[in-house]
Amino acid sequence: MTTHSAAEITIPPELEDALRRTAIDMPGAPPELTEIRRRHRRRQLRASAGALVAVAVLVAASIVAPRLLAGSTPPVESAAPADPTPAASPEPPVPGPPAQRLIVASDSMIIIPADAGDPPDVPDPARPNYGYPAGSIGIVSSGVLEVTPTGDLAPIELAPPGPGEVGIGFLALPDGRVASLSFDSLSDVPRRDGPCITAGAIHLQIYEADGTISVSPNIRVPCESVRLVGASADEVFLIRTPHEPDNQTPIPGRRLVAYRLSDYTERTVANLDSIGDVFDASIGSGAFVARPAGSVDCRVRVIDLATGSVRDVDLAAAIPDCLAVDSARVAPNGARLAVSYTMSSRLEQPYEVGFAVVDIAGPSLRLRETVHTVPPGSPMGPFPGAPATGIAWTDDATVRVAWARYPDDLDRVIALEEILDVQTYNVP
Repeated sequence: MTTHSAAEITIPPELEDALRRTAIDMPGAPPELTEIRRRHRRRQLRASAGALVAVAVLVAASIVAPRLLAGSTPPVESAAPADPTPAASPEPPVPGPPAQRLIVASDSMIIIPADAGDPPDVPDPARPNYGYPAGSIGIVSSGVLEVTPTGDLAPIELAPPGPGEVGIGFLALPDGRVASLSFDSLSDVPRRDGPCITAGAIHLQIYEADGTISVSPNIRVPCESVRLVGASADEVFLIRTPHEPDNQTPIPGRRLVAYRLSDYTERTVANLDSIGDVFDASIGSGAFVARPAGSVDCRVRVIDLATGSVRDVDLAAAIPDCLAVDSARVAPNGARLAVSYTMSSRLEQPYEVGFAVVDIAGPSLRLRETVHTVPPGSPMGPFPGAPATGIAWTDDATVRVAWARYPDDLDRVIALEEILDVQTYNVP
């Protein structure tokens, strides 16, 4: 296949603030299903730079077999003959499933030269450059993937919405199931005009491993938006935001609620008005860690699920080179937090990405790594070179992270799977 060098890309000064906000606020939580389907065409950039989440998989495992030591003793008169069959060695314990699932949900990010032709409606792997015009560079993503404990990539595919339905949320449950929210229009002429729509229902759908689907009763509250943000063993956590009926703008009363899957009952966990809209969230034992929308620093909010109290945690106290948190995942025991963070502005080069694990109570640093450095002149411009596309704890001391690592000399369109990089970190 013939490759093409990318045209030099410069960013006008007037776009710097917009680029900074867009890049820094790029979400790390699972995207909505409808948005996933729309992203590919919406985020193709002409004469501009796009960022990507790119990825290769490294999963390491080692088993140390016990050395059998055999000794001998002098024969004892009248002793019974020894059994010639040696005792079987005990089988090594089979590791259980990871505490958290590693989900990779990234966008296709393509830079297309200004004078190039039209891009394909759907990337075609059978065509050179996936069907993109000559000179295009970037990454093609195939949607939502799960990195299995063995390092394989498994697509997560949900049944398409039925007539009048729209998928509005997605969440991988710890036990292998998948949850989604589905909006169902109850009018003859479907109306999707905001949270105060007069004829509509929202159902929580649970997809079992065998393909069966259970559907909750209508969980919609008129003039309230609802989002999936996390799950425990038996509850799904939602954020409900009330809206003013006339202009449908948010009003006070935003709250975190827990929806029990066994009996479809709901309880309020905490008031979120002091936090505002939540951009990224993670749940561990007794703790809900949130990053407010628009956050451009190293602060997170930790909510006690038992009391609803909210605590502001400045991670920069433990990670001095942290400029802004990209994504975060709390450990199953709720005591540690794994974060991907930027060490310099995305509009600066070299642009650096770090990874750290902190004890939330301090906060105190447990592990820190410089993950990736984007050198000056990188073909993908000032956009992130290695944001975490997913973080998942195997147990309270082991965490896996999926990184985007596109080549510095990228000169074509490649698939995300070609460069998927999953690292495992052991936390002392």
